[in-house]
Amino acid sequence: MKKIFICGSSGYFKENFIWINDFIKFKKLKNYTIKGIIDDNINDKVEKFSKLKFIPSNLVKPHKENLIYIAAGNIKIREKIIKKFLKYNFFTLIHPSSVVSKYAKLGKGITIGPQCVISANANLGDFNNLNSFSLITHDNILGTNNSLSPYVKLMGNCKIGSNNFFGANTTVLPNISLGNLNNIGANSLLTKNFSSNKLIYGSPAKIK
Repeated sequence: MKKIFICGSSGYFKENFIWINDFIKFKKLKNYTIKGIIDDNINDKVEKFSKLKFIPSNLVKPHKENLIYIAAGNIKIREKIIKKFLKYNFFTLIHPSSVVSKYAKLGKGITIGPQCVISANANLGDFNNLNSFSLITHDNILGTNNSLSPYVKLMGNCKIGSNNFFGANTTVLPNISLGNLNNIGANSLLTKNFSSNKLIYGSPAKIK
Protein backbone atom coordinates (compact mmCIF):
# COMPACT_ATOMS: atom_id res chain seq x y z
CA MET A 1 0.00 0.00 0.00
CA LYS A 2 1.34 3.40 -1.03
CA LYS A 3 1.06 5.85 1.89
CA ILE A 4 0.87 9.60 1.14
CA PHE A 5 2.04 11.97 3.88
CA ILE A 6 0.92 15.56 3.30
CA CYS A 7 3.40 18.20 4.50
CA GLY A 8 1.74 21.47 5.45
CA SER A 9 -1.56 22.41 7.09
CA SER A 10 -2.33 25.93 5.89
CA GLY A 11 -5.40 26.87 3.85
CA TYR A 12 -3.70 25.42 0.76
CA PHE A 13 -3.76 22.01 2.47
CA LYS A 14 -7.55 21.82 2.04
CA GLU A 15 -7.32 22.31 -1.72
CA ASN A 16 -4.53 19.77 -2.06
CA PHE A 17 -6.34 17.22 0.10
CA ILE A 18 -9.37 17.39 -2.19
CA TRP A 19 -7.22 17.26 -5.34
CA ILE A 20 -5.37 14.14 -4.15
CA ASN A 21 -8.67 12.43 -3.39
CA ASP A 22 -9.95 13.41 -6.85
CA PHE A 23 -6.80 11.90 -8.37
CA ILE A 24 -7.05 8.63 -6.42
CA LYS A 25 -10.74 8.25 -7.23
CA PHE A 26 -10.32 9.08 -10.94
CA LYS A 27 -7.36 6.73 -11.36
CA LYS A 28 -9.04 4.05 -9.25
CA LEU A 29 -5.87 3.66 -7.20
CA LYS A 30 -7.01 1.21 -4.56
CA ASN A 31 -3.43 0.73 -3.37
CA TYR A 32 -2.98 4.43 -2.43
CA THR A 33 -4.07 6.04 0.82
CA ILE A 34 -3.52 9.42 2.51
CA LYS A 35 -1.89 8.37 5.78
CA GLY A 36 -1.59 11.65 7.68
CA ILE A 37 -0.30 15.21 7.99
CA ILE A 38 3.27 16.25 8.77
CA ASP A 39 3.51 19.72 10.32
CA ASP A 40 5.17 21.20 13.43
CA ASN A 41 1.97 23.14 14.20
CA ILE A 42 -1.03 20.95 14.93
CA ASN A 43 -4.22 22.46 13.46
CA ASP A 44 -7.42 21.09 14.99
CA LYS A 45 -9.56 22.57 12.19
CA VAL A 46 -7.50 20.74 9.56
CA GLU A 47 -7.80 17.47 11.48
CA LYS A 48 -11.57 17.92 11.69
CA PHE A 49 -11.83 18.82 7.99
CA SER A 50 -9.70 15.96 6.67
CA LYS A 51 -10.21 13.37 9.42
CA LEU A 52 -6.45 12.85 9.28
CA LYS A 53 -4.04 12.85 12.20
CA PHE A 54 -0.82 14.81 12.57
CA ILE A 55 2.22 12.56 12.53
CA PRO A 56 5.68 13.56 13.87
CA SER A 57 8.15 13.68 10.99
CA ASN A 58 10.61 11.43 12.83
CA LEU A 59 8.07 8.59 12.69
CA VAL A 60 7.94 8.68 8.87
CA LYS A 61 10.87 6.68 7.56
CA PRO A 62 12.26 6.57 3.99
CA HIS A 63 10.56 3.65 2.29
CA LYS A 64 9.45 2.92 -1.26
CA GLU A 65 5.84 2.79 -0.03
CA ASN A 66 6.00 6.17 1.76
CA LEU A 67 5.36 9.22 -0.44
CA ILE A 68 5.84 12.83 0.63
CA TYR A 69 3.50 15.48 -0.78
CA ILE A 70 4.13 19.22 -0.38
CA ALA A 71 0.94 21.14 0.41
CA ALA A 72 2.45 24.61 0.73
CA GLY A 73 2.61 27.52 -1.68
CA ASN A 74 5.22 29.56 0.20
CA ILE A 75 8.61 29.09 -1.47
CA LYS A 76 10.67 29.13 1.77
CA ILE A 77 8.42 26.58 3.45
CA ARG A 78 8.56 24.39 0.35
CA GLU A 79 12.38 24.60 0.35
CA LYS A 80 12.53 23.45 3.97
CA ILE A 81 10.29 20.47 3.25
CA ILE A 82 12.30 19.51 0.16
CA LYS A 83 15.62 19.64 2.06
CA LYS A 84 14.24 17.70 5.02
CA PHE A 85 12.78 14.88 2.92
CA LEU A 86 15.16 14.91 -0.05
CA LYS A 87 16.02 11.22 0.38
CA TYR A 88 12.34 10.22 0.37
CA ASN A 89 10.03 9.43 -2.53
CA PHE A 90 7.63 12.22 -3.50
CA PHE A 91 4.07 12.04 -4.76
CA THR A 92 3.33 13.81 -8.05
CA LEU A 93 -0.22 15.07 -8.49
CA ILE A 94 -1.82 15.80 -11.87
CA HIS A 95 -5.47 16.69 -11.34
CA PRO A 96 -7.80 14.69 -13.64
CA SER A 97 -9.27 17.89 -15.11
CA SER A 98 -5.90 19.16 -16.36
CA VAL A 99 -4.40 18.56 -19.80
CA VAL A 100 -0.73 17.62 -20.04
CA SER A 101 0.85 17.04 -23.44
CA LYS A 102 2.49 13.66 -23.93
CA TYR A 103 5.47 15.65 -25.23
CA ALA A 104 5.90 17.57 -21.96
CA LYS A 105 8.56 16.56 -19.43
CA LEU A 106 7.75 16.56 -15.72
CA GLY A 107 10.07 16.14 -12.75
CA LYS A 108 9.18 14.56 -9.41
CA GLY A 109 7.05 15.99 -6.61
CA ILE A 110 5.06 18.25 -8.92
CA THR A 111 1.55 19.57 -8.30
CA ILE A 112 -0.66 20.36 -11.27
CA GLY A 113 -3.97 21.63 -9.93
CA PRO A 114 -7.41 21.64 -11.61
CA GLN A 115 -7.94 22.95 -15.14
CA CYS A 116 -4.25 23.51 -15.96
CA VAL A 117 -2.79 23.11 -19.45
CA ILE A 118 0.81 21.99 -20.10
CA SER A 119 1.67 22.17 -23.80
CA ALA A 120 4.13 20.41 -26.10
CA ASN A 121 7.82 20.44 -25.21
CA ALA A 122 7.27 22.18 -21.89
CA ASN A 123 9.90 21.05 -19.38
CA LEU A 124 9.07 21.32 -15.67
CA GLY A 125 11.77 20.50 -13.13
CA ASP A 126 11.21 18.89 -9.75
CA PHE A 127 8.77 20.25 -7.13
CA ASN A 128 7.02 22.87 -9.26
CA ASN A 129 3.60 23.85 -7.92
CA LEU A 130 0.86 24.92 -10.35
CA ASN A 131 -2.38 26.13 -8.84
CA SER A 132 -5.72 26.07 -10.67
CA PHE A 133 -6.02 27.26 -14.28
CA SER A 134 -2.27 27.71 -14.84
CA LEU A 135 -1.14 27.69 -18.47
CA ILE A 136 2.33 26.57 -19.57
CA THR A 137 2.55 26.85 -23.35
CA HIS A 138 5.05 25.33 -25.78
CA ASP A 139 8.80 25.11 -25.17
CA ASN A 140 8.78 26.70 -21.71
CA ILE A 141 11.50 25.57 -19.33
CA LEU A 142 11.02 25.79 -15.56
CA GLY A 143 13.70 25.04 -12.99
CA THR A 144 12.77 23.63 -9.58
CA ASN A 145 10.30 24.65 -6.89
CA ASN A 146 8.47 27.48 -8.63
CA SER A 147 5.02 28.25 -7.22
CA LEU A 148 2.32 29.51 -9.58
CA SER A 149 -0.89 30.99 -8.17
CA PRO A 150 -4.20 30.56 -10.03
CA TYR A 151 -4.47 31.78 -13.63
CA VAL A 152 -0.73 32.30 -14.20
CA LYS A 153 0.16 32.14 -17.90
CA LEU A 154 3.64 31.45 -19.29
CA MET A 155 3.63 31.99 -23.03
CA GLY A 156 5.97 30.27 -25.50
CA ASN A 157 9.70 29.69 -25.11
CA CYS A 158 10.15 31.26 -21.66
CA LYS A 159 13.06 30.23 -19.45
CA ILE A 160 12.22 30.33 -15.77
CA GLY A 161 14.78 29.66 -13.03
CA SER A 162 14.03 28.20 -9.60
CA ASN A 163 12.25 29.23 -6.40
CA ASN A 164 10.12 31.94 -8.00
CA PHE A 165 6.67 32.86 -6.72
CA PHE A 166 4.08 34.04 -9.25
CA GLY A 167 1.06 35.96 -7.96
CA ALA A 168 -2.41 35.23 -9.31
CA ASN A 169 -3.20 36.17 -12.91
CA THR A 170 0.41 36.93 -13.85
CA THR A 171 1.28 36.70 -17.56
CA VAL A 172 4.79 36.17 -18.92
CA LEU A 173 5.09 37.06 -22.60
CA PRO A 174 6.98 34.81 -25.09
CA ASN A 175 10.79 34.48 -25.02
CA ILE A 176 11.18 36.01 -21.55
CA SER A 177 13.91 34.82 -19.17
CA LEU A 178 13.58 34.98 -15.38
CA GLY A 179 16.23 34.18 -12.79
CA ASN A 180 15.78 32.70 -9.32
CA LEU A 181 14.12 33.70 -6.04
CA ASN A 182 11.85 36.36 -7.50
CA ASN A 183 8.52 37.38 -6.01
CA ILE A 184 6.07 38.49 -8.70
CA GLY A 185 2.96 40.40 -7.70
CA ALA A 186 -0.56 39.50 -8.77
CA ASN A 187 -1.83 40.74 -12.15
CA SER A 188 1.70 41.47 -13.39
CA LEU A 189 2.65 41.42 -17.08
CA LEU A 190 6.28 40.51 -17.75
CA THR A 191 7.42 42.01 -21.04
CA LYS A 192 11.19 41.84 -20.48
CA ASN A 193 13.84 39.71 -18.81
CA PHE A 194 14.53 39.87 -15.07
CA SER A 195 17.50 38.51 -13.11
CA SER A 196 17.28 37.11 -9.55
CA ASN A 197 16.16 38.14 -6.07
CA LYS A 198 13.75 40.83 -7.24
CA LEU A 199 10.30 42.01 -6.19
CA ILE A 200 8.51 42.41 -9.51
CA TYR A 201 5.06 43.86 -10.08
CA GLY A 202 2.86 45.88 -12.42
CA SER A 203 1.73 45.94 -16.04
CA PRO A 204 4.18 46.20 -17.63
CA ALA A 205 6.17 44.70 -14.78
CA LYS A 206 9.01 46.56 -13.11
CA ILE A 207 11.28 46.12 -10.09
CA LYS A 208 10.09 47.63 -6.86
